[in-house]
This record gives sequence, structure tokens and C-alpha cells, in this order.
Amino acid sequence: MVKHINELPTPVRMTAVVSTENVQFLNVELSVEEHRIAYSLYSKPTDRNTILHHTSAHPTSLKNSIPRAQFLRVMRNNSKETVKQQQILGMKITFLERGYSEEVLNRALEEAKKKATTRQDTTTNPKLVFPMTFHNKSQKISNIVRSNWNVLAWDNTLPREFKEPRGFVTEGTGI
Repeated sequence: MVKHINELPTPVRMTAVVSTENVQFLNVELSVEEHRIAYSLYSKPTDRNTILHHTSAHPTSLKNSIPRAQFLRVMRNNSKETVKQQQILGMKITFLERGYSEEVLNRALEEAKKKATTRQDTTTNPKLVFPMTFHNKSQKISNIVRSNWNVLAWDNTLPREFKEPRGFVTEGTGI
């Protein structure tokens, strides 16, 4: 398939890597180590440092939120502490190259660490999502479901999440 795609008259070329040891998908690399799945942040070898430069005219709050979000991404996408620390250091160097100060980066790293450790456990307060196609009547449907929730609550075969509508969320997807 890749060979066929690369024969098309476009400048885009595809590659495929087959491995029994690891898989790279989007920005994550998965591997099996000691009968467990290990994961880490993945960047393609062709990736370049395109992070917004700190001297840009963008709002300071936006520029300062980028390192925090990226550090948090590194923390969440790593199962091994040593790899996580290496990638945080690499991310810090990347930001320094784009004009960010050590002070801004250290503060962002501390905020990311705090957020990573105080991350809300979604298993203690699960949300019941009712996915539906977006429509201008979506809110009315949500109101109808909420007003008739007692019908769901009577059914003893349903999980406890159905007893109270407090975590109920409607998710509309539209074009």
C-alpha cells in the first residue's frame, strides 16, 4: 500500500516501519517491557522546533501557558521516570532556544508537576456521556432526559451512575 501511495503524482511520500518491539503512533511510542506496556512521548526525527517564540506579540499569559501544557504532556505520556526526566530536560532546552527564560520555565514546570499530582481521578466522579449529533434542539433533548431521569433511576439493573443526573453530559458533534 505504501509503495502504491508513493507512486502517486504528489510530493507527499509515506513511510512504514514494522517492528515487533515498539509502535509509534501520533506523538506516543508504545513498547512491551517486562510483560507490561510502556509508553513515552514520541517525536519524529524530522520534527523541528516550531514553538511560539517568547518575543512574539502574543499575550504573555498565552506564551506562559505553552511550557506548562507541554511539560504536563511529557509527564502524562511517560510510564518511565528516567525517560520522563530526559524529555523534560529536552523540552526545557527547546523552550530556551525559543527565548523563554529559566524563571518562566521553572515556574511552568512546578505548575505542571502540581497539576499532574493533583489530577482529578475520573473514577471517583464519573460522568455519564450521552453522545448525539449536534442539532439546534440538542439542549431540549438534554432537558427532556434530565426531567425524566427518575424513570432511569427506578431500573435496578443499571449502574449507580444512572441514579443521579449530576454527572450527565450531552455531547453534540456537528459540522
